[in-house]
Amino acid sequence: MNVKTAVLALTVVSIIGLSFAGVVAAANGTVEVTATDADTGDAIANAPVEVVDTSTGDVVATGTTDSSGVYSASVAESPEYSVILLADGYDTVTQETGNVTAGSTTSVSLSTIEATTGDLRVIAEDSAGTPINNASVTVIDPSDELVVVFGETGGFGDGEVVFQNVDEGDYRLEIAHADYADQVRDFRVTAGTGTDETFVLGPQNVLESTHSATDGDIVTDVFATVNASTNTSMDVSVSADGTDLGTQTVTVTGGETVQFDVPVEHDSASEYTVTAEYDSSAVTVEDTGLLYDTSGGGGGVGGHTTTDSTPDMGVIAALAGLAGAILLAGRQSGY
Repeated sequence: MNVKTAVLALTVVSIIGLSFAGVVAAANGTVEVTATDADTGDAIANAPVEVVDTSTGDVVATGTTDSSGVYSASVAESPEYSVILLADGYDTVTQETGNVTAGSTTSVSLSTIEATTGDLRVIAEDSAGTPINNASVTVIDPSDELVVVFGETGGFGDGEVVFQNVDEGDYRLEIAHADYADQVRDFRVTAGTGTDETFVLGPQNVLESTHSATDGDIVTDVFATVNASTNTSMDVSVSADGTDLGTQTVTVTGGETVQFDVPVEHDSASEYTVTAEYDSSAVTVEDTGLLYDTSGGGGGVGGHTTTDSTPDMGVIAALAGLAGAILLAGRQSGY
């Protein structure tokens, strides 16, 4: 190859390379975000911004605004993007971009106010860290027991659900799934910040056990010493000689000895049956039994009390959480 031929070949390759690069670049468009304070109109600098592919939930670009409150991102051509502004001390705002076309700029103006609310992300997973989808998540205001917000994990298969702009305050969080034991915990939302609450859900156990009472004696209470490694919710059903006394959802927390006061109209039953759904990986029962009033005083604690034969540890393992759940249910429901 002579010099002229080599130069010509190099020129052709360069032109092809530049053309190809131009084609690749043209496949992307630009999203330009401008962030401002809604009250003052001032630019919000150093504010985190995320660009999300709304069809998949993937964050395709992230960065912060400059001193003029502007952030630009190069993204693939798509009609389905949303932009999230996460300015510290401000309410989170989200806006759809509309079409992003190759080689053009799509402008998005986001205006927000100083925060009185915060964001909450709930993550559900099993003990191996695998996301759990389709778990129902309920946020409750404990002051009036009203549901503040409700959703399900795993909208994008990630075991997560995000609640934005929740008023600052204290809340109770309940999570439930058909294949796992329910859990309950208290948490606080702080204005202008995001809170992550991760739940490791254990397998749901459904157990039933019957305590036989001593003939002729009045049963005043059922007791149990319960130890819970985390706030754990249980659904508990109670019956006396086949009479249903109701179902309660109760929460076991830490280690404590609790008692279920047997109502007078059921204190002479021969058998007390309990059925509970709970996470045995989080709850253990160290002791359980019945209390009796042999003085003839009737229901309530008092008089001479004795315990029935306490199950050995193998039986206690089978009953784990059941008696404790009844006791807590009795306290809360006033059975």
